[in-house]
Amino acid sequence: MGTKHLISSDMKRANIICTDRLDSKDAHLIVDNLLTPTNLGKLEKVSLDYRAVKHFEFNLQDIGYMSQQCTEATAARTDDIAMAVITDRVLAIRLTNMWQALSTHAKIDMEIFPTPEAAEAAEAAEAAEAAEAAEAWLAAQ
Repeated sequence: MGTKHLISSDMKRANIICTDRLDSKDAHLIVDNLLTPTNLGKLEKVSLDYRAVKHFEFNLQDIGYMSQQCTEATAARTDDIAMAVITDRVLAIRLTNMWQALSTHAKIDMEIFPTPEAAEAAEAAEAAEAAEAAEAWLAAQ
């Protein structure tokens, strides 16, 4: 086991770093720790880093549990939580894709990136695009 949960002081960002072995218990704890009532109302962005995981030891039932918890916990949200999964391992990508297939109603916008830098670049590009759209809208008023 080697999962570290870091939540920003304003509770808007969470960084989860997984190392060594990720088993059922750890996978459940990730979801259970993130989706507390205290965190859920403020949480905007999550980074889930699988790059240092050597062994994934959970199954489809665990993915189903995580999917159900996320769907139920985010049902009342008006906006999505942005989640960046950091990995370049095929197994981690496929597990993430299974979660996405089971979580179509969860209010989580998940993307997979090979590095934290790639995720940050995508976030910066999205912010620049939003700022440009806002400027265009204001200019049209």
